[in-house]
Amino acid sequence: MYGEAVAAARAAGSDLGRGVAASFVQADASQPLPFSDASFDAVICVDAINHLADRSSVLADWARLLAPGGRVVFTDPLVLTGPVGSDEIAVRTSIGFGLFMPAGENERLISRAGLTVLAVEDTTEEKARVAQRRYEARAEHEQELRTIEGDETYDGRQRFFRTAARLAREHRLSRLAFVAAKPR
Repeated sequence: MYGEAVAAARAAGSDLGRGVAASFVQADASQPLPFSDASFDAVICVDAINHLADRSSVLADWARLLAPGGRVVFTDPLVLTGPVGSDEIAVRTSIGFGLFMPAGENERLISRAGLTVLAVEDTTEEKARVAQRRYEARAEHEQELRTIEGDETYDGRQRFFRTAARLAREHRLSRLAFVAAKPR
């Protein structure tokens, strides 16, 4: 599956023609990435760091990859900002491993990795809207999706989006965007 995505990205990149400086590599993001130190000006990670168990090591590796002055931008949709029950955590992690972080922990780990926090933005309201829209869009195509996914998967995904939307709307589970820099 992932190999197919990398192949499709490479094909799309080559279709853009000359002047496109992009390469696509499949790697395990939970391990040190196969790139030289200080080889990137930016690292971007959208709603995926929460699936990596060792946040401290991941951030340290990103800091290693950044050239001086380089930036890291990532979003964490599993920041605990209120009480969340075990049943809600079970639904929220039903799509795979999820690392829930208390508020303030990302900033501490960013600093520990040798990076400077430049900005933290709360994007929870947007998370609530997107999860609700996905729930509603899937409901509009319920019969087709049940045929494709089966009843159990369809019901589980709907439960996931409904729970994600409610937890975000109630600001019990927040989505924060972080911008950090490697010192020059």
